[in-house]
Amino acid sequence: MKTRGIGEADYTVLAAASTDVPSYLSASDAGLAFIKPCFSKLASSPTKYAEYLACGLPLIINCGIGDSDTLVTREKTGVLVGEFNQAAYQSAIAALENFVVDPEQTRQRNCEVAERLFDVRRVGVERYAHLYESVLGTLN
Repeated sequence: MKTRGIGEADYTVLAAASTDVPSYLSASDAGLAFIKPCFSKLASSPTKYAEYLACGLPLIINCGIGDSDTLVTREKTGVLVGEFNQAAYQSAIAALENFVVDPEQTRQRNCEVAERLFDVRRVGVERYAHLYESVLGTLN
């Protein structure tokens, strides 16, 4: 981090119990997750994105991972980074400012998106049940 000009006072690294993670995330301004694009990630849906959204955080993520491009653009949940270079990072930072102007509105919207798209009880169980019924129904 030092070689990149980021001082130790600018970040914190710590171990936390899983029950404490939502509190730490909620104290953040944004959720950052860069994943190396590759063939296996074309159909990926990183859990981290849903966790960040559930805590109300705007996403800063790279393009090309599952349907994350659509998640960010259609749902207006954050910023996509198209390339791993300084210009793309600067552009993402500038775009992120739109989300921090009204942080409460951003948090509310992103929590709603997380609940609507990723809630295990309300969305996941029903979708899995339908999937299993359709797969098992074709075996008879």
